[in-house]
Amino acid sequence: MFPIFLNLRGKLCTVVGGGEVAARKASALLNAGALVRLVAPHRCPALSSLFRHPGMTFISRDYRPGDLQRSTLVFAATDDPEVNAAVAREAESRGIPVNVADDPAHCTFFLPAVVNREPICIAISTSGASPALARHLKDRIAEAVPSEYQDLARLLGRLRSEVLQQPGAAEERRSAWQRVLDSEALSLLQRGEQAQAEAMARSLLGLGAPPPPRAEVRPSKAEVVIGTRGSKLALAQANSVAAMLRELPEVASVEVKTIRTAGDAGRRANSGSAVGIFVKEIEQALLHGEVNLAVHSLKDLPTGDRPGLVLAAVPERADPHDALVTRTGVGLSGLPMCSKVATSSPRREAQLRTWRADLVFVPVRGNVDTRLRKLTGGEFDALVVAYAGLARLGLADRVSELIPFEVCLPAPGQGALALQVRADDRVMLALVSQLDHEPTRLAVTAERSLLARLGAGCTVPAGALGTIEDGRLILRGVLADPAHGSMIQGQVEGTFLEPELLGIRLAEGLLHDQGMGWYMKVVRR
Repeated sequence: MFPIFLNLRGKLCTVVGGGEVAARKASALLNAGALVRLVAPHRCPALSSLFRHPGMTFISRDYRPGDLQRSTLVFAATDDPEVNAAVAREAESRGIPVNVADDPAHCTFFLPAVVNREPICIAISTSGASPALARHLKDRIAEAVPSEYQDLARLLGRLRSEVLQQPGAAEERRSAWQRVLDSEALSLLQRGEQAQAEAMARSLLGLGAPPPPRAEVRPSKAEVVIGTRGSKLALAQANSVAAMLRELPEVASVEVKTIRTAGDAGRRANSGSAVGIFVKEIEQALLHGEVNLAVHSLKDLPTGDRPGLVLAAVPERADPHDALVTRTGVGLSGLPMCSKVATSSPRREAQLRTWRADLVFVPVRGNVDTRLRKLTGGEFDALVVAYAGLARLGLADRVSELIPFEVCLPAPGQGALALQVRADDRVMLALVSQLDHEPTRLAVTAERSLLARLGAGCTVPAGALGTIEDGRLILRGVLADPAHGSMIQGQVEGTFLEPELLGIRLAEGLLHDQGMGWYMKVVRR
């Protein structure tokens, strides 16, 4: 085995299985910053507790070939050896490293027991022979590596750049480092004498006294006024941004100000004028200086230029799945024939109809709470809404099923927030840009470019999802034609440096039914 520490932040990992072993694997992956796709018909309580995590995607069914696509790592963690073997075979055929529960012979990697003394990380593996022994050794090593070693590692890390700037051969530096490790520096740290420990280390490394700290010139702190709609969801989103801003040292205060929009007032005109009805008044308040930051749901923000305004940041996206909420708790496949499904989205209706042509789709209006009350009251059998909205309202436990992307692609930008400032407000632009999450921005830029090229606003039955995998930007899209009862799906990929071009390329393919790597026409039954 070749031991490495792997950075999984933002990488997709697939876990097949719904028991305690799968829960431990999924939890460890999420703690490492990975995106986790879990495939299982049922899930244990430990997995249910991870349901709200934005990095989790659940596919509530048995494993099928193809479920491992685009995975960085795969874990076969069911209690069925035949299923685990099938998962291992698919992973091997795709060249994906796989860990098979209770089957070391078919594992291409193992999960070690870890002693974490950040920045020190010690991993112990028995190559699958005895996880219990690995855990035992971990406990013994943890006792032998007290927290003072963390302080020593941080001290040496701070001094390393200074040592590397000093003249001298590599062998001389190695000897100097060894003198520090053999010295009383660790004992001084154990007694809490940090200054003395650093002085000793500096002397042994041939470094002078630390430079005196420079006098700080503290700029005046910013007072942020956030403009947002007054709905529960909009306020939850704005308050989450406010919490992030309060963590920045440049911020003095944050206030959230509600602004009534045409959409909130119910002034829905015909389909063309519905574009931007949730943002226009907030943008006007921003331009007039009533607020200095606007927080929108990105999918509500029109794709065209906004004169005088700039999109300063797109924070890390929440789970973009659509969610099915049913009165009985069953998923899409378990709904009885001719069930009434509530949605006012042509995109959702067009895609879901191709999977269940018998379903009766009915329009629904109102905020999330209103829609849930109508469901409970029996006005329809199921409701389809964005999962991110339910999660932000603390209602993720109402979800019966996260609808797989293979069934229903989300609206462009779904799950993401748009942080908008005035183009001439350099202070706010520099401040808010710290909240930008580059992978999310690249993905939604490609999605919105596709929507813009389709010549459409938020009412067109188009879905899109961008993901970054192995340094490549992958964009999937769907365009429905309700008049003719058909739907075109497509996918393109390319460098993440060209998200706009990828969106245009995919839109052209969808409009003209051209080959784009793959495409498919689905005719309603």
